[in-house]
Amino acid sequence: MVELVKVGDFRRILPRICQRDTSSDPKGWTPENPFWGHSAAVALVAWDLFHSGLFRMSLKGTEFAALCFHYRNLLADDRLEDFTGAQFQGRFPAELEMEPRARESLFLDRQTLTRHGILKPSNLAERYDSLKERMKAELQREREEQV
Repeated sequence: MVELVKVGDFRRILPRICQRDTSSDPKGWTPENPFWGHSAAVALVAWDLFHSGLFRMSLKGTEFAALCFHYRNLLADDRLEDFTGAQFQGRFPAELEMEPRARESLFLDRQTLTRHGILKPSNLAERYDSLKERMKAELQREREEQV
């Protein structure tokens, strides 16, 4: 999915496409906090659009440990973007170390496949595909409205 989209447009559309079914923690997701559990899938969509670097932070030992990890994107202009940071409502632990990650590692990493120490198949690929298609549809809808 290579689209010409501005970072501001991406940010504006995200709350509309992040839904319960695309959250890694659907039980914790609410309409008031639409980014909850979306960092990996959103980081992948951002990578597609902006060909950005990916950074992962472990949330182990924090109040957000149930989410396991959080992801950020490094854009071509060297800006570090946290597209889903609002899910932490101003309480993101600042002391976390960022590790660079390859895009493919999000799909292959056994730690991505586990939650709470229980091995289970990851639905990241499905959640990513859904978000990618929703973003594409929203961009198309906005283009049509401008005509």
